[in-house]
Order: sequence, then C-alpha cells, then structure tokens
Amino acid sequence: MSIASVSAAAGASSASTVDKATIADDFDIFLKLLTVQLKNQDPLEPLKTSEFTQQMVQFTQVEQQVKSNKNLENLIRMSQQAAFTSNVNYIGKSVLAEGDTTSLKSGAANWDVNFDETPEENSVVITNTVGKVVYSGVTDFKFGSNSFSWDGKNNGGQDQPEGLYTIKINATNADGELIDANTLISGTVTGVDMTGEYGMLLLGDRSVKIENVRKIEA
Repeated sequence: MSIASVSAAAGASSASTVDKATIADDFDIFLKLLTVQLKNQDPLEPLKTSEFTQQMVQFTQVEQQVKSNKNLENLIRMSQQAAFTSNVNYIGKSVLAEGDTTSLKSGAANWDVNFDETPEENSVVITNTVGKVVYSGVTDFKFGSNSFSWDGKNNGGQDQPEGLYTIKINATNADGELIDANTLISGTVTGVDMTGEYGMLLLGDRSVKIENVRKIEA
C-alpha cells in the first residue's frame, strides 16, 4: 500500500471522528509508515524526492480539509442554535401560513384561498387523513382573497369526526385552462421543531414550514 493511499484513509477517518483522533496522531502514523517504506524500499527503485513531496502535500491537504470541515460544522451548529432561539419567539402567536391541511373543530374547518387571476369555474374536494374524499362541491371564488369554511358534513349530510382534513381547489379561467390557487391556514403556534430538514412551527396537531409563514399576529 502506498503512503498516499494510507494518508488518504487516515484523513477520511479523522474527518469522521475528529473529536476522538487528532491530525497530529495521524501525522505520527504517516511518518512511521514513511520511515518503514524508506527502510524497505527497493534499492534499484528508491523513493523519488518528488513522490515524497507529493505525499507530504497530500497529507497537508487532508489536514486542511478536516480543519475546514470542523469549522464549517461549528458555524452550522451556531446558526441552528441562533435560528432556534429566534423561532421560539413564534410560540403563542397567531400565524397565517401556506398550507392545505387544517383541523376540523366544533363543526368548522377554515381555509383562505387566493387567486392571481379570475376563476370562472371552481370547486373544492376535501379528503381525510387516509385520502378518502369526504366532501366535494362547487364554489364561487373570486379574484384575490377568499375564505372557505366547511361545516364538517359529508355530501350525505353526515357529521365527520374532528381531525385533520386537506382541501384541493379545482379552478379554470375564462379559456377553460386550469389555474393555481394558493391555500393558507391559520393557528396559534404551540411549539417549534428544528429536527428535520426544514424548521417547522407546530400549530397543535398541525405543522407548517417556517418559510411558509405569511402573517404573524400577537
């Protein structure tokens, strides 16, 4: 095995366990391996100065990369801590955020629906947590901001259990072309979750991405 491949392996190992093994320890190993190689090299094909220099440069590059990775990890950790501290300020406040799933409570589930162009024909479909359609109907949404409230009854007039429900808007313009609707939900922030890929605000049994918040009220 060449010194170059050993130093690369040592660098990879120290990158993953930088808090347990230091670069200095790896460099000692590197020097020991280099000494062994020099003692046991073929006299007819001795290690060239250029090869020795190249191996030293490679190890130095690994060392610098590990240090850079460690500094980057510290910066990311500090940034996450600052973001968490800032996001805690949302708790107890009412927010309006992009989302299509909200809670049915006390016989009402509410959404805000916004259009950037005039919908000529539109309807809604509401599904439960397993994707089953529990209600569908024609609506009269207009250009701009609209509110939609569902009374929790299916198309047969039967009350549905409280819980989470998702709305889907089907709308077309004057030319019969499908147009997009932006749905928003509201609620009071009860917690913050920063464990996933995105920071989330907890609204009781719901959650929304922090980046999707559009309005905050005390």
